[in-house]
Amino acid sequence: MKTIILDGTAKAAATVGHIALDAQPLGSAVEHYRLTDIPIAPCLGDFECWTKTPGRCRTRDEAQNITQAIHDADLVVFLTPVVFGGYASSLKKLVDRLIPLTDAFFQEQAGMTRHRRRYQRYPAMLFIGLAEQPDAETSGLFAELAGGNAINLQTPWFRSLLLSPGGSMAQ
Repeated sequence: MKTIILDGTAKAAATVGHIALDAQPLGSAVEHYRLTDIPIAPCLGDFECWTKTPGRCRTRDEAQNITQAIHDADLVVFLTPVVFGGYASSLKKLVDRLIPLTDAFFQEQAGMTRHRRRYQRYPAMLFIGLAEQPDAETSGLFAELAGGNAINLQTPWFRSLLLSPGGSMAQ
């Protein structure tokens, strides 16, 4: 089993440590990407990853290696401080660069139009938002964003959690 942690925090070493410890009994190898330390270019929005080089972004940086690691993983953990109900910029930039994981063509799925699967297998996803004072509105916004990304990224299973550094949780 392989777990990928996409860490959009500036300093959440304790949270990352807890995730890694929880993965050990499952026999999971953990790869941690501290996104604030990795230079990742923004998505160019040219869709070449769908049309000219299917499945591959033309921008050459660490995002390509991270996308491959996500493809090969069993679980991907998206860890971020919650900023206006969404992700920190370092994680948002990477999420935008994950579109090569989906196919350019569409199909109807559960009454909605969605991208087709590019690959047979996709990892489960856990979205963890960190907020000083989690409340129902922030939790709802974060869950809606995470759920939309999870569906677009074709995950078979996902969950979103909103945690505070003090230990309380909103779901």
